Amino acid sequence: MYPDPAAPMELWQLDYGQHLLVWSFRAYAVGRYHCPVIVREYGSACGALAREARVAVEVFAQQVEIQGRRPVSLSAPGCIDLTRDEQLLLAIFAAAQRGEEDRCLAHLTWLLATPPRPPVYPAAHVATQALALHGHWLGAMPQVQALGAIETPAPPEAERASAKMTRP
Repeated sequence: MYPDPAAPMELWQLDYGQHLLVWSFRAYAVGRYHCPVIVREYGSACGALAREARVAVEVFAQQVEIQGRRPVSLSAPGCIDLTRDEQLLLAIFAAAQRGEEDRCLAHLTWLLATPPRPPVYPAAHVATQALALHGHWLGAMPQVQALGAIETPAPPEAERASAKMTRP
């Protein structure tokens, strides 16, 4: 299932773990990542692993900021609409939670506009495992389809026949 480019996703469509991640990135972007509400919500979401999960997400966000070759588009805190980059971040974390490192790295390469270096994937994996241990599975997130991945139709049979090389 892929998001419809004509119909943006909204926060109400996310489960608690996904919402917490989007909220975390938006808070990080505006310099409010260490606010007591974020700290409390990680406690609710991850229990004894709250600090580790929160630090892992912070490391991930810092590395996206350092390694990225393009700006990441985030909505303002409190905005209900998700940007395509926020959807891609959720797809990255969902792949990391499932242990799909290749898929996660492919999504990261698209997001960063360069192949990612450590510790981006390990940070995402640590955070998502803490969420999973407390019942927050991110697998329901639709996979984000890369732009430009449009399949071209095969040429008609007549064109295929004329395109073949034949030897005399």
